[in-house]
Amino acid sequence: MNHSIETKKLSLNQLTEDNRKGFSSLLQNDDVIRYCFDPFSAKDIEDSFQTRLAAWSVNSEHWLCLAVYEKTTGNFVGTNGFRVNVKGSKVEVGFLFLPEYQGKGYATESLKGVLEYARILGFDVAFAHVTEGNSASCRVLEKCGFVVSRIDSCSVSINNLLHNNIVYEVSLD
Repeated sequence: MNHSIETKKLSLNQLTEDNRKGFSSLLQNDDVIRYCFDPFSAKDIEDSFQTRLAAWSVNSEHWLCLAVYEKTTGNFVGTNGFRVNVKGSKVEVGFLFLPEYQGKGYATESLKGVLEYARILGFDVAFAHVTEGNSASCRVLEKCGFVVSRIDSCSVSINNLLHNNIVYEVSLD
């Protein structure tokens, strides 16, 4: 099955080999990953990319990773997607956007499309993890109806520093 979503300004399509360069540029950009995780080695980036190329279904354990493109230019702007929680009715969402496309509403617009797609597929709840201090991602989630469900103190380590993890949740009903 080809997983794709169209919004007013964006096209989201399941990651393919053609997205290798864009995906790698996201995971190698310090401004993109600073609130997410430690820098990846080239091998880790390749492994992460390969796991996201596999066919995806609602029973998959890996991410449904969607490459996000501007409709007007065809430019790759980032990724958005989700993975199924072990319990089966929840999905964890995640998004990364290149710095030059941040602040344009693309994360919000694409996340709204991703949430609607998850709802159509039968999922009830979406959640997201955000490192405290990542106010831009918090705003995106809040614009999409997410609310804070809990804060896990000092549970995220990035560059050998501990940070609080904010867990957001939204009903897809």
